[in-house]
Amino acid sequence: NFYQYQIQSLIAESPIARNWAGRHHSLNRNVRIKQMKTHLLQTEAQKIQMRTLATQGATLQHSHIQLLYDYLENSQGIFFVYEHVDGITLDKFIQKNPTEQTRKDI
Repeated sequence: NFYQYQIQSLIAESPIARNWAGRHHSLNRNVRIKQMKTHLLQTEAQKIQMRTLATQGATLQHSHIQLLYDYLENSQGIFFVYEHVDGITLDKFIQKNPTEQTRKDI
């Protein structure tokens, strides 16, 4: 358990973050929790940059962008909580070699 979230499983890991499947306890909704890697949080300037990204991300609303629900910062790091979206990642989609029309539609 993590704040009001239950972490369920690791979805993916990249050089900059770990992405976890989670669930909000009281709202009973699935989420994606992005935990930033500690090497990106070494200085106060880097932490300020993450806060700025959260502020900017909270203003974005589009059907092709996951909504940012929450931003958490504690001794374990910095976490962004996004809406959960079923599907595949963009890199896996591209590996399937979609048609030109499908790419244009996106």
